[in-house]
Amino acid sequence: MEQTWPEKGPVIFLGEWCRLYSRRERWLDIDHEVAPYHWNDPEKLREDQEHLSEIYEETLLDLAECLNGIHGTTHSLRYWRIVLGPWLRRFVDIIFDRWMSIVRVTTQYEIDNTICLLGVPGTTDVPDTQQFLTIANSDEWNHAVYNRIIESQTSINIERVEWKPSEALTAPYSQKPSLPLRDKIISSIISNYSSVARRFIRDTDAVLYRTYTPRRYELAIQAKLWQVPILHDYRSPLSRQHETKLRDWSLTDNTASTVSQVIRDMVPVYLPQSFLEHFEVSSDLLSKQGWPDRPKLIWTSNAHQNDDPFKMWSAAKIEQGTKFVIGQHGGRLGIQKSNLLDHELSVCDGYLSWGWGEENDRTIYPTAMLKMVTPRGKPVDNQGGLTLVTLTVPRYALTSDPQLGGQRWSDYFDQLCEFVQELPSAICEQTKIRLYPTDYDSNQRSRWLDRFRDAQFDSGLQTLDKSMVGQRIVVSTYCSTTYLESIAANIPTIVFWDPSYSNLLPLARSYIDVLENAGMFHNSARSAAEFVAMIWDDVGTWWESADVVMARRTFSSQYCHMPKGVSSVVKEALRSVVDSPGEYS
Repeated sequence: MEQTWPEKGPVIFLGEWCRLYSRRERWLDIDHEVAPYHWNDPEKLREDQEHLSEIYEETLLDLAECLNGIHGTTHSLRYWRIVLGPWLRRFVDIIFDRWMSIVRVTTQYEIDNTICLLGVPGTTDVPDTQQFLTIANSDEWNHAVYNRIIESQTSINIERVEWKPSEALTAPYSQKPSLPLRDKIISSIISNYSSVARRFIRDTDAVLYRTYTPRRYELAIQAKLWQVPILHDYRSPLSRQHETKLRDWSLTDNTASTVSQVIRDMVPVYLPQSFLEHFEVSSDLLSKQGWPDRPKLIWTSNAHQNDDPFKMWSAAKIEQGTKFVIGQHGGRLGIQKSNLLDHELSVCDGYLSWGWGEENDRTIYPTAMLKMVTPRGKPVDNQGGLTLVTLTVPRYALTSDPQLGGQRWSDYFDQLCEFVQELPSAICEQTKIRLYPTDYDSNQRSRWLDRFRDAQFDSGLQTLDKSMVGQRIVVSTYCSTTYLESIAANIPTIVFWDPSYSNLLPLARSYIDVLENAGMFHNSARSAAEFVAMIWDDVGTWWESADVVMARRTFSSQYCHMPKGVSSVVKEALRSVVDSPGEYS
């Protein structure tokens, strides 16, 4: 926060997140140094992930017992893992990251003093997990957390100053465009239909909610299950309500490590209100709005992460015997090691993957790429251009999963620029840079124009399949869904990323090798640019060559499988989950 900056240096910035690109004129005038980011070391990141998993499990056990006592409930550990797990795992990672940053800077530098702002609003009264993830990326919230750690864990002299409001206060990051009129009409029709259909659903009907499949597929799957198709939704009237009395407890553990106790001390302060003040209301919200009372199955692909009322309703039904199915959401799952996937497999009865499986895990059902993609049937357009798909990330780390936080996003952006720089000028003129739809204060467009004044952009606000229309080739630069979409859509695709941070699973490594041997995957920006230049005049011949076709089929069968009759394939998987005894039965 700039209010804490002195007019002159020297200053130590904890990380790149302090230096907004839009404010570079301000910080360039200060004598400063940016402290090395502790997770710049991939090996340390991997070791910390294991340690943080242990802290998470120990804290979850004690927090579940504590909340059962507060609310007078006897919920199982699985219940609390479903309800609390997504928030708590992120919280453990976040506080560890902030704590480690302070530890590193106090051991590497002589710090005379720091400034703590008093009266910063909105840092503790967080309604739910979704709002927590927004505020945890704000300067105000992180300033408060860093100050708590500095005050309790260091002897740094703290100067306390009254906070002054500024326009920078937790600016919203979402840039979602308004729906086109056609989509608004369709949504209105579906909403009216669902209001009528709700009268005919049975208490035992399967509940499909935010499955990541197109609406027509979701409705078709329900019809194949012989139940009235419906798109479930609910209204949440919750508001902020911070009650100090409900937070007068601790998670002290005399055997805990220093950082573990720091995390435990902060849980009662930052626990979202949906788990305390609003717990009773949130738990009953969906039941009171007509959702089935005894569903045989619940399937979601992303509501199990941040939708607290849904998690509470689901966890309660699961305790009564309902089977819980989670669908894959995101292309890196099954390819990279992921805390998210570890959590999902630990709570579900069945997991619908996009094609991959594990021999010793019967809860994984290889089905299809749930984000349905229509393959392009016509030949490659050798007159089309190039789309460079890029990424931004939250300025502050929100997880220990492989990512581009800290200095790494700046390094990643340099690699993007290297790719463009290495392209022949004729290809550059036909290149569009697809910006990430959420900017996270990275000032993507300004950064690009400062490097390449003639850069052309795709705002990233329309879907990727629409952006790819008429393009000769798509270049994807990170491990996620985008390159799986373009491969599944039969769009010529080149992928490159820094392998040191990829943390690939052993099986996935062999399939990435298949892409690499076909020229589709590269370990560096330079290699990718040189290959694009080599095939540019006849991309179609390369893409349709026997080796590339075989590589695409082999890889797609595991990570973006698109079988015929997707609705029937998914239906059979869901029925298998219902019929299976399951780990929790």
